Amino acid sequence: MELAESVKAEPEVKSKKVTFETGLPMGTRATFMHEGEKWIAYPRTKVSSIAALQHKLIGTIDRVHDDLVRWINRRPADAAEVAQVLARTGSAQELAKERAQAWTQ
Repeated sequence: MELAESVKAEPEVKSKKVTFETGLPMGTRATFMHEGEKWIAYPRTKVSSIAALQHKLIGTIDRVHDDLVRWINRRPADAAEVAQVLARTGSAQELAKERAQAWTQ
């Protein structure tokens, strides 16, 4: 399926009963039912802030990964220990990819 096929030309407008909630763990949000599934909506500023923080976190993981590779290159004797940490950053990078896929579903 091409991208153009998956995007509706016109948005669908419906009226729904919406419940506004606050409190932990999700903070301010609205919930409603749509086609038998509970939906959760957040204020745009909150979503933007969370997305920005996630991007910063992913960037930090990438920089740590690069630093670890440089460490191994400078001190090959430390490679075994550094490789363990490097494997963890690799797992974090995979989770970042999964996050991107989940976000765009």
